[in-house]
Amino acid sequence: MTFAEILARAFGPPATSVRPELEELAQQPEVPPELKELWAEHGWAGYADGFYWTTNPRESAELLRGWRRIPPSATVIGRDAFANLYLLEKDAVFQLNPHHNDHDQVASNLGQFYRICVAEPTFQDGYMWKDLFKQALAAHGAVAIDECYGFFPALKLGGSDDVGSIRRVKMHEHLMFLAQL
Repeated sequence: MTFAEILARAFGPPATSVRPELEELAQQPEVPPELKELWAEHGWAGYADGFYWTTNPRESAELLRGWRRIPPSATVIGRDAFANLYLLEKDAVFQLNPHHNDHDQVASNLGQFYRICVAEPTFQDGYMWKDLFKQALAAHGAVAIDECYGFFPALKLGGSDDVGSIRRVKMHEHLMFLAQL
């Protein structure tokens, strides 16, 4: 099963999508061909009301500059509604949780990441905060391609992770702010 089929089975078809041109795909960083096939088929897309997004690594590269623990060779391949970033580092996939400044390996390869992590309810509940996402979606609506849900005050500043402290914010600016904490 392709990565596009896995995501469609887990979340339904993409609701929002930016289709890259072939030359833009060719300019992307060195990644496994299955990932470029996903981008060619679905584009950089949002699934399940913005719960999970595939991302354009070239546009997302600047998001990593403020995070000292992230190696320069890391490639952003996805994110969730809370701006947790999913990074390809060599062959493994890591999650950068910017709210707690955690950087943890979640899969030893891309196939495992799509088949065992993103598509599985236990991963969605634990790493992607699915229950909180449902509450945030009901309270604030779906995030756009350039937005995420943020906590106010930020969790690193003693904020609470309940739906009452969530706001829809511009993702790039929010991640830059969190990187400075």
